[in-house]
Amino acid sequence: MIWARYDEASLKTKAAYTQMLGESYKPKLKNDVKITVKLVNDAASSQKMHARLMLSKLGGFRFDHGFSEFDADRYVDVAIIDRKTHDGYCHWYLDPGSPNDFEIVEEHVV
Repeated sequence: MIWARYDEASLKTKAAYTQMLGESYKPKLKNDVKITVKLVNDAASSQKMHARLMLSKLGGFRFDHGFSEFDADRYVDVAIIDRKTHDGYCHWYLDPGSPNDFEIVEEHVV
């Protein structure tokens, strides 16, 4: 699942996400895997989206510049998320019955 702020997302249509994910990510995944993209408004939320995260049930990573690709002379810091923080992010973003109160502006399944 991909979460992004609607007003900052460079892609806004299902066709654009289908193309981008189809070129970059889907070839690396099993054929039956679907990726959900949620474009949200977090203005009225108790939480604000800022961290760029990659989460699984086992653990996660935080990226300081998102998932952008830069020239070879630029660096992106990647950090392992500690267990307590990971559990909090999973509760907010992934768990059924989550307290997540983001306004979902658009949702695309690719």
